[in-house]
Amino acid sequence: IPHRERVPSERGCWLEFYRLLQSAVEEQGGNPVDPHDAIASAQVMDAAR
Repeated sequence: IPHRERVPSERGCWLEFYRLLQSAVEEQGGNPVDPHDAIASAQVMDAAR
């Protein structure tokens, strides 16, 4: 039996994310996303397919 549940998304600031990403690409700052969080998010999206 499939389980479905609506989960509210958190509000974010995409402009800030891309500013931090640019800084990381230019080697002036850290990655704005923890790699472990990125993997966990991808696993959730894959499971939701």
